[in-house]
Amino acid sequence: MTVRAINVRDAHIKTASVEAKTLTVGGKQVTMGVFRQLKVENILGGFGTELRGTPWGTVNYFPKPCEPDHLHVVWQKGGELRRSCVYEPVSYRHEDKWARARLREDRGHLPQAYIREWFDNYPEDVALARERFEEAVDRYRELEALDQLFIAV
Repeated sequence: MTVRAINVRDAHIKTASVEAKTLTVGGKQVTMGVFRQLKVENILGGFGTELRGTPWGTVNYFPKPCEPDHLHVVWQKGGELRRSCVYEPVSYRHEDKWARARLREDRGHLPQAYIREWFDNYPEDVALARERFEEAVDRYRELEALDQLFIAV
């Protein structure tokens, strides 16, 4: 294998631009303190398949007691902004994940309650439960694909 030397006459630095979307209120960028003050409310309803409002984007900031194991979705309910902790749906067959889901619920989040609810309500209808689970996964993927919103430090 031959190694080709790069001639400095052939090398160039190009400036690339990227788009960073910031969350602003009244023309000012939202700070971490203001973000923490947004009311926490689950954006998902209907077994995790329905949106209760309009998602704006995600914020990659996790104030205590949150850990970076979920999405923080900023969303609009009527004329107000909310934030929601959205966890990836987990299969009912993974008991260790259920234990973690219950821990999250104990922290005040309800990320998996709808999943457990449909398995409790439809124990004989595994096909329906599987279909709803797949719909919940699809909805999570849609939220995961939202633009990241930047807030001020």
